[in-house]
Amino acid sequence: MSKTKGNVVDPLELIDRFGTDAVRIALLLSAATGADIALKEDRIEAGQAFANKLWNASRLLLLNLERSGVISWTHGPLTSTHIEDGWMYSRLNAVTTLVNRALKQHRYHEAAHELWHFAWHDFCDWYLEVKKLQFCEASGQDEHWTAALTVYETLLRLLHPFMPFLTEELWQRLQMLAAHPHAKSISLESYPAIFDQPFGDDAPFIILQEIVRDAREKRADLKIDPKTTLDATLLLKNHAFSPEDLSIISRLAKLRIEQHPSAELADSFELRIKITGDASSAIRLRAAREIPQLQKVIESSKRQLSDATFLRKAPENVIANLRAKVAEYEAQLAKNKQILEGP
Repeated sequence: MSKTKGNVVDPLELIDRFGTDAVRIALLLSAATGADIALKEDRIEAGQAFANKLWNASRLLLLNLERSGVISWTHGPLTSTHIEDGWMYSRLNAVTTLVNRALKQHRYHEAAHELWHFAWHDFCDWYLEVKKLQFCEASGQDEHWTAALTVYETLLRLLHPFMPFLTEELWQRLQMLAAHPHAKSISLESYPAIFDQPFGDDAPFIILQEIVRDAREKRADLKIDPKTTLDATLLLKNHAFSPEDLSIISRLAKLRIEQHPSAELADSFELRIKITGDASSAIRLRAAREIPQLQKVIESSKRQLSDATFLRKAPENVIANLRAKVAEYEAQLAKNKQILEGP
């Protein structure tokens, strides 16, 4: 920033627009050791989106607490027979270790990055998506609630030095229902330390994630309505899911799944989605319409790439991008032809 250039930013104005914690986390994420900060509003907007993500996660938990009839709660041991809990405890221990190490070395941007990824992707995008399927009406504090609330409260304490105002507000709302002793403020609670206990195998949940991603990618490739439930066969090499775990996959991926062992697989699993009826007809019609368009674009692009004048004058990145696009078009063309040739 320079007064001469007139580009000085008033932090109080940013705080009024985006919120204090959004500005704090954006600055921390940008504060790599020995480097200047390129302060841009899009980074602070991302910080604001992160704060909203945490707020919405808290709202989801509190609303489901009421539905489940949890009038008070208490911490539980970090042990569980559910695969999502074993994975989450393992991830929580890993991020706690990395954050504590980064803070001791004054590498605040690394700690902020670890917490951002853990809170947004691991906790919100995966763990809560699975847990909200497990919360039952009028269940009281069962093992699902014990695990979810213990992890959530620990996450708030991990985030508190980075986003003190938001985490204080969310923590106070959560602790209004707490039956265990706690401090008057989150700032007076101990900071999470590395857990001194073993955790279960997180590999089964990682496989579950890969299956759900594969199903969603297949849907996107075929442009199938995400709300449509399809039949599928799941071949597994060295694993078998319990009925509870298979139900999670089915509900997240919108599939009716039959699982079968298959020792001959090259990978850990193979998902085969069955498309019949109206959905199959719509996909074939769409593929048939796209083939002439793709062929025309590929022919035009290849003609351009064979032009010596274009290759001599065009920047390298433009040529590279065009070649990458041709590869994408050819891959999509092959998929469409495979759809039409299939059963």
